[in-house]
Amino acid sequence: MIALRVIALLSAAAIIGCVLGYLSTRDRRWLGRAYTVFKWSLVAALVTFAIIIAERLWEPSSGQAPGKGGWPAPTSVHPAPHLAQAPGGR
Repeated sequence: MIALRVIALLSAAAIIGCVLGYLSTRDRRWLGRAYTVFKWSLVAALVTFAIIIAERLWEPSSGQAPGKGGWPAPTSVHPAPHLAQAPGGR
């Protein structure tokens, strides 16, 4: 996930740099470059999110038994130690 953050920061820096290039030169090619970087960054983000969603949807039907790397194992319900006193007791 850190790699995704680094890529997002680099993309944002590139877009800001292109916009600053446009503001300093008034050359519209810089806006085109900023749009291209934005477009491909958006495509990469959507593909990444689609992969993450697909992994989460795919995992429960992995065919593995609960507690064996698939679903979490069920936990038994035990009262907390401070609540497990004898009736009326101290």
